[in-house]
Parts: sequence; C-alpha cells; structure tokens
Amino acid sequence: MEIQEIKQRLSINAVLKHYGLQCDRNHRLRCPFHDDKTPSMQVYPKTDTWTCFSSNCTAGSGDQVDFIMKKEGVSKHEAILKAKDLAGYSDPVGSLMGQMNPSATIPALSMEQRSKLLTESFSHFTRSLGTRNRSGMDYLESRLLDYRKLSVGYDTGSLHKRSGITEDHKRELLQVGLLKADKFGREGVYYTRFNGCVVFPLLDESGQVASLYGRHTVKQEHHYLEGDQRGLYPGYPDPKTERLILTEAIIDAATLQQLPEIMKQYSILALYGTNGYTTEHREAIAALKNLKEVILFFDGDAAGREVIKRISKDLWQIKKDLVVTWVDTSESEDVNSLLQLHDPGIFAHLLDGRKPCQIESESSSFSTESGALTGKNSKKIKKRRAM
Repeated sequence: MEIQEIKQRLSINAVLKHYGLQCDRNHRLRCPFHDDKTPSMQVYPKTDTWTCFSSNCTAGSGDQVDFIMKKEGVSKHEAILKAKDLAGYSDPVGSLMGQMNPSATIPALSMEQRSKLLTESFSHFTRSLGTRNRSGMDYLESRLLDYRKLSVGYDTGSLHKRSGITEDHKRELLQVGLLKADKFGREGVYYTRFNGCVVFPLLDESGQVASLYGRHTVKQEHHYLEGDQRGLYPGYPDPKTERLILTEAIIDAATLQQLPEIMKQYSILALYGTNGYTTEHREAIAALKNLKEVILFFDGDAAGREVIKRISKDLWQIKKDLVVTWVDTSESEDVNSLLQLHDPGIFAHLLDGRKPCQIESESSSFSTESGALTGKNSKKIKKRRAM
C-alpha cells in the first residue's frame, strides 16, 4: 500500500480520536506536544493536516503520519506502519497468517470471544509476574504497588510461545492486537504488544475484560491495544457510589485502590492521562444516580491544574448540583510519588483538605487558597525516605 493510499483511508480526525483528542467546533485543540493552556493547534480536516501556532512549540506542521511520529516518538517508517494499522490495512497480519496456513480464513471475533481471549491472555500475564525474570515485580515494588492487592500481570513476550498453543489461537491473538507482525517484515517473526510491560485489565460495564493497558518497566511508555481504549480501570464504579475520586493515570488509581481506608469511603476511576477523559468515562459517571461529589486528584503541575478546569466544567454539565472538588497535590508530584515520599496517611490528610471547584462566568476555575486542613486525619504525616 502506498503512503498516499494510507492517508486517503486515514483521516487526521481518526488519528486524533485514537489518542483521545478532539477538536472544538473551530477545529482547534490544545497542542499535545507542549504545555498548551489555550488551543493553539489548528486542524484542517479537508487536507488532513495540522499546525501548531504557539511560539513555545517546535512541532510545526504536518499530516497524519507526522502526528503519529511525534506523538509516539518513533521513526517515519514506524509511524507509517502504525498508520497502516489505524487505517485498517491488515496485510502484515494477513501475510503472517498465510505463512501459518495459506488456506486459513480469518473470521471476525465476537465481543464474547474477544473478551474471553483477553481474559485468558491476562491470566497468562499474571502467572508470568515474577517468573523467569523479576522485571515486572521489581517495577511494582519500586512504585510501592502490592501485586497481592491488585489485578496486575507482566508480559515476558511468551504469550504465543506457550506449550500447546495452536495456529488458530495465534491468528486470534494477531486479530485482537495482542500479537504483532514483525515491523521489518521478516517472515515468521512476531512479538507481543505488551512485551516488557506490567499489564492492567480495563473492564466493561459487566465486569468483563474489554481491553488492556501496559506500562513499560524501562521506557516508562504507555501502551494500549491499537485503536482500542475501551473499558475502565479499575472498572465501572459501584452504582451506589456517592463520592468518586478521578485520578490522572492508572498507576495512580492502583495506588489508591490498595488502601482499604480510602476504598471504604470512595470509589476510584482512572483517566488515561490529561487528554484521556473519554466518552465512556463521562457516560459511566452520568449513570451514577446517587453521586454527590467528584474529587479530582491529579498531578501537581500545570497540565494537571488545567485538566481540573476542563473536567469540572463538563461534570457540571452532567449534573448541575454535583459537588466538584480538587486535591492540592504538591508541585511536580503525583498520587504514586506521594506514596513513595510519605506514610499512606497522607491521602486521608489531603482528601480532608480538598477544595471546591468554582464556576466563574462561563468558565470553570478552582480556588488556590491554602486553607487549614480539618477532620480526624489532619494530624502530622510521617515522611518516607525518597526512593
């Protein structure tokens, strides 16, 4: 397939959607390549191009492939391969399947079959945690995440090398995106999507595995199944939820999830980064009939504070009488780093001191007044040694 044909089949809006980004009515958005407080990237749907006009950004202009290349931090060749996948061009996979069995057909998996395959694969990842090498376990320990309290696994790259696995099963792994064809086109060579990552399950409304998320233990990269960010972590909130904490990332939600004193009082829901507040998140929150308060517990940086403004405004559109509050996270810290620096009591302490978001004119904002912490958890918190 020629590059031009890929571009014809893959719109810039489809690329943006894949990364959880969406333009406003004027085809503008906050540039993902720099700390953008106001929309400075202009998207041109007719030509499938984009330009960032901020003097603080070096991204410049580009097309679909250029956006992927900059967003993923990969070479032009790798970006083209990613664009092929997003465009639905499955020739590399088809060629590999043909090598397995030239006469094989590739029936589409039903949602039930897909969920079963993801569940089975995640079970393999959980069994792989701590076996043969300790990379996954060492990473979790460095983040003070207890695998015994969490649903988590590790991809050693052996998903397709298990004893007794059939060619049909490998084709299914290829189809769902857990197995990838070799990026250089070498015959008979393929690799797993989450190789070297700790892996977390994303669940649908019925509690079944809808997708997976991986965090690379060395490169610190975020990985999802390509073109697929369905499902929520740690799952859909309990329908009876009255107080919900939104975190910026899955690692942050996992941090809070292992603390019983927090889980007794709140439900937890992770976004997929500052641009990862999806339609599925919104619909899940809107379905909570008993919901009284949403607490925004994001990173202590400019991007975290900016997303507080954006999401609080949307939350009030969902439910006008909803109380929306925010936690004043220390500068340059996040939920997980707080656990590494302090006694776990820091979270009850910070939550006791959460502050109300406020609507000012047509835009939402939040107070930055310090204010005294109150409540039974306002005692002095012991500080850990930095790890």
